[in-house]
Amino acid sequence: MTLLSRTTIDPATCYGKPCIRGMRWPVEVVLDLLGSDMTVDDIVHDHLELEREDIVVSLNYARLLMSGISIEAEKLRTHRASEQVLSKDWLSENEKKAWQYL
Repeated sequence: MTLLSRTTIDPATCYGKPCIRGMRWPVEVVLDLLGSDMTVDDIVHDHLELEREDIVVSLNYARLLMSGISIEAEKLRTHRASEQVLSKDWLSENEKKAWQYL
């Protein structure tokens, strides 16, 4: 699972705001928690359904929005890069499987 694939947008969930893994955890709320001086460890400890990667995803999502890069364009770029790597003959099957989850 790539970082951006952990971010979902569904009109039926949180009014279509970007959320973490389809849960009712908008990226905006995760950023608010960080902005309230909570550490990543604090957030993960207090909210067991969240994982460290979810916090990284939230920050990466905000970075992309601030940079002006389209989220969809970044997903496409990441997907194309993955396809190029996975097409390499010298990668073992285990390495190819691992790459798909980056």
